[in-house]
Amino acid sequence: MKKNKKKWVIRTIWSIIILLWILFLSRLEYKIMTNTEVVKNKDFKVIAIIPEASGICLVESSNTFFVVSDEWKISEISNKWKILREKKIWKYDFEWIVCDEKNKKLYLLIEETWNLLSIFIDDLKVDKLITLDISNKEREKYFDSKSWAEWVAIIWDTIFISTQKKDKNLLEFSFSKSRQKLKLEKIYDIKSHDLSGMTFYNKSLYILSDEKNEIYVYDINKEKIKETIQLEKWDWEGIIFDKKWQLYLADDSWRVVEYDIVK
Repeated sequence: MKKNKKKWVIRTIWSIIILLWILFLSRLEYKIMTNTEVVKNKDFKVIAIIPEASGICLVESSNTFFVVSDEWKISEISNKWKILREKKIWKYDFEWIVCDEKNKKLYLLIEETWNLLSIFIDDLKVDKLITLDISNKEREKYFDSKSWAEWVAIIWDTIFISTQKKDKNLLEFSFSKSRQKLKLEKIYDIKSHDLSGMTFYNKSLYILSDEKNEIYVYDINKEKIKETIQLEKWDWEGIIFDKKWQLYLADDSWRVVEYDIVK
């Protein structure tokens, strides 16, 4: 009888522990999904957390963000960080997303192949696969296992892809007439081996360095950094501006941050 009672007590204690752990995890998940202001300082505040996201871009005409995840999902999110629509896009792991409003398309960078998938903004239907028109030798040279592609930016009809290499880490591509291939046009050297984010704004490339916690304002024509913006020490992974010149950054835990900089 005493043994049975002891077993009952042990089971009860374990049941309580498991229940408390489940409640804790549920509360944590709720906090992650709903928290709109986790951190504040004089320069920035966390406004949203998007789990498992691997890229974010802004469609200025609708003032909405598009987010992709490692599990093939694409989401449209309002500027109040509410999900408007979602769709799963085949079985790809996406690394980043860039918006082409001129052609009403989104381009998604596919991890490991570094090709792009084109998707229509209006209905999120797949348009075509856009391949890099380079040899396997060139792929291995620019996208090796230790310095994969990280980011994509579009300037008019030119695509830029950054990598984590120490040099020759920004590649410029042009579209073919059919827009099904990307031809390598030029290679740039950015003196930082961890280019973790990139966006084009106000005639300059804004390039994010995770390791150095800096933003480089890069002049494409002069091929030089014209300004360096120092950031708080975080694991910065994403950068985007909205049409009001508000800067948004994301870190490795995919906290989305409003960051104030000198204009």
